[in-house]
Amino acid sequence: MATVSRQELSRPDAQEPRLGRTFAMTIVSAGSWAVAAGLAYLLAQLVPTLATEPGNAPVLVVLVLFTLLFGITGAVALTWSGARRRAWYWLVPVVPAVLLLLLNARRLPYDISHPANPGSFLVAIMVVAGVSGPVIGGIAAFLEVRRGRAIWSGSGRAGWAFTAVTGVVLGAALTSLLAGAVASSTTAGVAATPTTTDVLTVENTKFVETHLEMSDGETLGLFIVNKDPFAHSFDIDSVGLHIELPPNSTTAVVIEPTGPGEIEFFCGVPGHKAAGMVGTLDVK
Repeated sequence: MATVSRQELSRPDAQEPRLGRTFAMTIVSAGSWAVAAGLAYLLAQLVPTLATEPGNAPVLVVLVLFTLLFGITGAVALTWSGARRRAWYWLVPVVPAVLLLLLNARRLPYDISHPANPGSFLVAIMVVAGVSGPVIGGIAAFLEVRRGRAIWSGSGRAGWAFTAVTGVVLGAALTSLLAGAVASSTTAGVAATPTTTDVLTVENTKFVETHLEMSDGETLGLFIVNKDPFAHSFDIDSVGLHIELPPNSTTAVVIEPTGPGEIEFFCGVPGHKAAGMVGTLDVK
C-alpha cells in the first residue's frame, strides 16, 4: 500500500494544482505589450514638443507610468508561474486598461476616423485593440484559475477571432501608413486663384498667429505650417471649411468669405480648441 506523508499533504502543490498558461493569459500578455508599444511610439513623438513647456511634465509622467505598467504586466503575465494559481492577479490589468480608455474616450473616435494621420491613428488602434486583451483576456483568465480549467483554446473560435482582429489591425495600420505617405507627398489643390496670401503656424498645440486680416472681395491663399509631430485640423464652420493638417507639413488653403466681419477658425481635434487653439480672420 502506498503511503503519503504529512509533509507531502502540506505542500501547496498537492492541494492547489497549477494551471498551465492558457490562451486567455497569452492574450493578456499580447494586449499589454501592444498598448505599451503604442504608448512608447506616442512618447517618442511627443517628448520633443512636450519637454519644451514645463506645464506638460504631468502629461509625460502619466504616459511613462502607463507605458511601464503595461510593459511589466505583459512580462509578468507571460513569465510568472505563480499567477496561474492566483485568480485575483488577472483582474489587475483590467483596471489600468479601462482607465486608459476613459482618459482617451474623447480623442480616440476622432483619431480612428482619420486614418490619413498615421501617427495618431496607429496609436489609437493599438491602444483600442491592445486594451481589449487585458480586459477580455484578464476576465477569462480570472475565471479559468477559479475553475481550474481553460475556457478558450488557441485552435478554437477564440483563436480564430484573435487572428482575425490581428489581421484587421495590421491591415488598417498599413492602409494608414500608405494614406499618410500619399497625403504628405501631394499638395492640396485650390478651388480659386488667391489674390492675397498669408501664413499660419501651428506649434506646441497652438496657433502662433491668432489674428489674421483680409479685405472683403479678396481670395486668401493661406499656407498653414504644422510644426507639431502630430496631426491637427483647420476648421471654419461659417464657410464649411475643414482641412486636415498632417504632422510636420505645410498645407495650402483657399478662403473666400461671403462678406465682411470676423470669422472664427479653430482646430477640430477634440480638446485642442478648448486648450486655446482658436483664432479669428477679420474681413475688412
